[in-house]
Amino acid sequence: MKFRKIGSRGLLFPFTDPFPTNVYVIIGHERIYVLDTFLGSESMALVKEGLESEGHEGKPIVVFNSHGDFDHYWGNSAFEGALIIGHEECRTRILAESDEALLVNKERKKGEVVVRAPSLVFENRLSFPDDGLTFFHTPGHTIDSSSCYDETDRILFVGDNVESPLPYVYNTNVVQYIETLKSYLDLDWDVMIASHDPPLHDKTLLEKNIKYLTDLQSWKIDIASLTEGELHQHINNIKYLEDNINDSQLTKEARQHFDDMKKVEHH
Repeated sequence: MKFRKIGSRGLLFPFTDPFPTNVYVIIGHERIYVLDTFLGSESMALVKEGLESEGHEGKPIVVFNSHGDFDHYWGNSAFEGALIIGHEECRTRILAESDEALLVNKERKKGEVVVRAPSLVFENRLSFPDDGLTFFHTPGHTIDSSSCYDETDRILFVGDNVESPLPYVYNTNVVQYIETLKSYLDLDWDVMIASHDPPLHDKTLLEKNIKYLTDLQSWKIDIASLTEGELHQHINNIKYLEDNINDSQLTKEARQHFDDMKKVEHH
């Protein structure tokens, strides 16, 4: 596993199998912070080997789960004795959904998976001022999504909230998602680490994600302009929204868009 150094104290571990996923590690003054833990003990063995090769041993480890999707917490138990943190809804989701996630995605396990949910949770934010880090609730991709800001290196870790070619929406509150992404524009960051993309050094993808969600919120997506990859993600989003938005809340424009997308799928 080749890892990449980011800033003065970050290590990026870019996994590729079965899909591109970043695990980001911050070497703090007092603690080592592992941001998401991918698919199991084998995945995290590579992270621990990387830390050992850099001489980073002996400090307490804090594991942060950006949200409760299985590919972000299956490796939690690999760090014995670590403090695991996350939003309160992240813990709720893991406890409620982990059995089904293990059953449905068992072929994707990398080594042993012992489910460990966050034991220290927060509602709005949790700071470690002695290490210059803040973890904060940023509902978007999912309702429990959270981010991390490293004020020392001005690096922002956003989990799945920013993604190419378009964001995956597993939260019916699209307006809330837009607000979260716009809040990222107000933060002073030099590098953005998203879970499934290379490090971002400008706001191009962030702004593209905002535009897509804004168009989605008003049901004004130009289907003909979408690439094959964008169309795939948009269809996925529409299926989620159609299944989870109360029928009485659907506008005429929403119903029409759902009908239009069904025609696209059938071709």
